[in-house]
Amino acid sequence: MFSTTDVLHTAVLCVIDITAIVANAILVYAILTRTPPSMRSYSILLLNNVFVDVISATCSMLSVARLIYIGDFLQLYVYVGACSRIGAWFCHMCETIHSYLVCHSTVVLLHSFCFRLYVVRETFTEVSVPSSRMTFATCLVFYCPTVLMMVSLNVSHQYAQLERCMEQNVEIHRIGINISDYRMVIAMTYLVLLSPSSIITIYLVRRRLLAVISKMVSE
Repeated sequence: MFSTTDVLHTAVLCVIDITAIVANAILVYAILTRTPPSMRSYSILLLNNVFVDVISATCSMLSVARLIYIGDFLQLYVYVGACSRIGAWFCHMCETIHSYLVCHSTVVLLHSFCFRLYVVRETFTEVSVPSSRMTFATCLVFYCPTVLMMVSLNVSHQYAQLERCMEQNVEIHRIGINISDYRMVIAMTYLVLLSPSSIITIYLVRRRLLAVISKMVSE
């Protein structure tokens, strides 16, 4: 049975996620209709960010879950979102995609800052702006480790035993996560470290970018 908290949690997330999807749809329209030819490569990065946000928001809206720690290094996911109409496997896949894309968005942002720094440096060194194909290929390369960790986490789940579920008074769409599973440990370590390391690097790249811009202005 869904509790009042489950319904409220689902409603709040749906409002946030639908707003995110609509906002990104407007951004796509602006990118496709307002991007000058000289910024087509950079528009790939913007579209990549839209892709991450929309997929993440959609998966978040589908896979609303209640988490219960049940001891013995086990964590129970009780899915109460729309994904429950399809099955627990689909719910867990959506939850995994959402979790990793939220963190991967910092990698997309880092790629964006590095692109800007590279282009700004063109004033001082003879380099060409990356083509749209090269930018797209680079985006795909950055997805590789994230997708690998997604798969690792997704295959580490197990369906919770019925007795455990009855103890917690839950009966629907339950998946247990064994926190001691090495695949789970590796995948979660990557998930936890990805955003902080990307944000620190973004800070350093941004400082360098601002220094280059200040130098250009002073000259």
